[in-house]
Amino acid sequence: MKPRYWSLAIVLILINYLIFASLFTVLTETNFASGNVTRLPAPTFTPAPAQPIIVVPTPEPVTPEPTATATPVVQPQSGNATTSDVIPANSVQDSLPAELISPGTVNIRSGPGLNYEILGSLNPDTPLPIIGRTADAAWWQVRITTDQTGWVADSVVQTNNTKDVPVVD
Repeated sequence: MKPRYWSLAIVLILINYLIFASLFTVLTETNFASGNVTRLPAPTFTPAPAQPIIVVPTPEPVTPEPTATATPVVQPQSGNATTSDVIPANSVQDSLPAELISPGTVNIRSGPGLNYEILGSLNPDTPLPIIGRTADAAWWQVRITTDQTGWVADSVVQTNNTKDVPVVD
């Protein structure tokens, strides 16, 4: 072994000796038998002061007034119904207005494209009437208020009854 390693080993042995000697001194001078241990009483439950009971009245539910809606009625002239007496199932849906509903918050723009100004946003699950569309039906023109319209992208909304929506230039 090189002399450099011998001197390192001697230094480490001396450091260990000093550590263990000071630890031995502390352990032999400490009197563990004469410890002044005081017992603490066991914790007990202390109830909180009584709070006054506040009764909040429940508002009475408002029952919406029923509105009259036109319901097609088929009345056969004789005991047998003919094909002219039957109303097709899709004719009832065609009479409903075209509308869109967004599953999340979407932007309403001033024109059919991302480069147009944002007029506002449509909240989730809020239906808006559709009044027009682009030729490829990628954008829907919607009525925001009675005198204001906007455009919403088809890719971010769900539409209903859009079969007869006119193309807007």
